[in-house]
Amino acid sequence: LNTVCWLVESSQQVSVLFVNYKGRPWMKGLLENQPLFLSIFISVIMVGICAWGAIPWLNEILNLVVVPQALRVHVMITLLLSLIGSFIWDRLVLMIFAPEIFKCYAEQAKATTFMDFWPLVKTVGMVLGGLIFLGAGNPIMWGVAFMIYRNYRSSQQQQGQAAAGATPAGQAQGGAKKKA
Repeated sequence: LNTVCWLVESSQQVSVLFVNYKGRPWMKGLLENQPLFLSIFISVIMVGICAWGAIPWLNEILNLVVVPQALRVHVMITLLLSLIGSFIWDRLVLMIFAPEIFKCYAEQAKATTFMDFWPLVKTVGMVLGGLIFLGAGNPIMWGVAFMIYRNYRSSQQQQGQAAAGATPAGQAQGGAKKKA
C-alpha cells in the first residue's frame, strides 16, 4: 500500500508541474526550459521503473516493494490517465473560461516543429553518450573524447566570434594601415 501511495503521490506532483507550467507566450516554453522538461520526463520514467521493479536496488533504497503484476498495470494506467486527464481538463477549462488564452496555446502548439525538440534530443544524446563513455572505462577513449570536445568548443567559439563580428587574432584592429 505504501508503494502505491508513493507512486500516486509522485505522479501527481509531476502532473501538477506539467499542467500548471504555462509556458509561451508568458515565459519560456516547456521545450525551451530543458531542465524542467528533462526533470519531468525523468520523473515519469522513474515512477514506471519503480512500479515495474526494473532496478531492484533502487526500490530497496526507496523502501518500495515491487507492485504485483495484477495491480501494476492498473496502477500505471490510472497514473497515465490522471496525467492526461489533468492536462485535458485544464485546457478544457481554459477553452470555456479564457478563450483568448486557449487560442494562444493552440497557436503555439501548431507552431511547434521537430527542430524545437532538437536541443532536448541533443542533450539527452550527450548525457547517454557520457554515461556509456564512463561505463566503458577505457582511458584512451577518455583522451579521444576530450580532444573531440576541445575541437568542438573551439569551433563553437570561432562561430560565436564570427557572428559577433570580432576580428580574428593577429589582424589589425580599427582599420589601421601598415607602413611600407
